Amino acid sequence: MKLFVVFLIAFVSFFSLSGCNIEATLEKAKPLRIEINEETFIQQVEYIMLNPHKYLGKEFKVTALYKPSSVPLYGGYVLYRHFLSLEGTNVVFKMMWDGDFPNNYYRVTAIGVFEEFELKFGELMIGGFALHLTELIVLEERGLESIVCNN
Repeated sequence: MKLFVVFLIAFVSFFSLSGCNIEATLEKAKPLRIEINEETFIQQVEYIMLNPHKYLGKEFKVTALYKPSSVPLYGGYVLYRHFLSLEGTNVVFKMMWDGDFPNNYYRVTAIGVFEEFELKFGELMIGGFALHLTELIVLEERGLESIVCNN
């Protein structure tokens, strides 16, 4: 019986002390980087834009083409993919970048944090979500031009 009590006390002590260490480790842990590649770009970006608050503050690494936006109010550039569907359209991920931009329509890897933004133009207030880049790498190879959407 004494052995059982000693074992029980040791067991409870071990888990109560290790639980504190786990919580401290989780608080200090850096969030994982979410990677979006060309093959999964459409599905992932559509899901993120439908659920943006789940991803605020998360770091992303995105491989895609980039171009000026057709609505250049927030910074003017988007990461995008053409996809073949009945609508024949593009899926875009807005981006903000403080550095120099390479030539339009290059294939890039963009690394940054997903953020909410608000811009004021006169009386007009515009808001949305964008990837605020910390790094923009131009890739040598062109990559996929179009992706077939099976939705």
